[in-house]
Amino acid sequence: MKTVVITGASGGIGYQFAKQYKDKNFHVIGLVRKSTPELNNLDIEVIENFDVTKEDAIQKFKDVMAGRSIDLLINNAGIFKDNVIDNLDMDTVREQMETNAYGPLRLTIALRNNLKKGSTVAMITSRMGSIADNTSGSYYGYRMSKAALNMAAMSLSRDLVSQGVAIVVLHPGYVQTKMNRGKGDTKPENSVSGMIKQIENVKRDTPVQFKHYNGSELLW
Repeated sequence: MKTVVITGASGGIGYQFAKQYKDKNFHVIGLVRKSTPELNNLDIEVIENFDVTKEDAIQKFKDVMAGRSIDLLINNAGIFKDNVIDNLDMDTVREQMETNAYGPLRLTIALRNNLKKGSTVAMITSRMGSIADNTSGSYYGYRMSKAALNMAAMSLSRDLVSQGVAIVVLHPGYVQTKMNRGKGDTKPENSVSGMIKQIENVKRDTPVQFKHYNGSELLW
C-alpha cells in the first residue's frame, strides 16, 4: 500500500486530498493543528498539534516516520493575509513566509530519508506567486511566500533528482475555501481531482513545471 502525507488536511483542499487518496486505497497520514469529525470519519492516520512553523513538531513527526517510506508528500498547509501597501504589517508578511515557504522546505528536508526512488513531493502554491503573472500588485506576504516556495521547489527538484524523487508545483485555482470565505469559482473536490492527475502524470526526466490544476503550464 502506498503512503501519502498531507499537511493542512483538516479542511478544504487538504481534506479533499485525504478523502480522494483514501478512496484510491492509499495509507493516508493527515497532519493538522486540530482534527475534525469529518476528517476522523475518513478512518485515516491523523497527527494533531502539527504546525509546519514549529521545529519541534516537525522533529516529532520525523520520529514517528522513522523507518517508514513516503510515496507522496503533499505540502498543502498555508495561510493568506491581505497585505496592501498603505497599511503593510510586516509581522503578517513574516508569518506567511514561515508557513507558506519555510515550512514546506523544512518538512521536505526533514523527511528526505523517507522519500525513495519513485516518490513525489507536491507543493501547493499559487499563480499569485508568479512574477510574470503579477499585474495587480498588493498581497505582499502571500505573493512573496509563494514565489519563495516556487524557488525552493526548483532547488529541491535539482537536489533530489539523484535520489529518484520528483517535485511537482501546483496551482489549485481559485477554490471555494474558508481561506477566502467561500469565494472562488472552483470546488475543492474538482481542484483536487485535477491536481491528482498532474501528480500522477509528473515527468521525472524534465525540470519541474509550474502547473495549473487543469494541466496548463503557468509562467514563473
